[in-house]
Amino acid sequence: MQIQFLKAIITKDIALVNQEERIFEGIATVEMIDKQGEITVRDALLKNFPTWVLRGAPIMDTHSNRHVGKGLNYAPIEVIDPKTKKKYYGIKITAQIFKHTKLDDQIWEYIKSG
Repeated sequence: MQIQFLKAIITKDIALVNQEERIFEGIATVEMIDKQGEITVRDALLKNFPTWVLRGAPIMDTHSNRHVGKGLNYAPIEVIDPKTKKKYYGIKITAQIFKHTKLDDQIWEYIKSG
């Protein structure tokens, strides 16, 4: 049940901010049980975001070493499950996908298509 809600908020909360520059906003993480049965604690992760930004805020393709973009901004958020009214804590990011390779183009198309 929670995993289905997580999938729904990730796909529904991606917003294209500037298509020409390939800038979008989306949820980077939500504090809830994932498929592996683990929970990422938002406040612990937020402590690392300044270092992420100082190191160029890399956006990687699907947990790989393929660098396809960069983070531009981040903010703590609260997401409410519409069915249970339970509040989840998360992090929303604004990011940009590069225009240098076919993989960059493919990732941008995935983002645009939801």
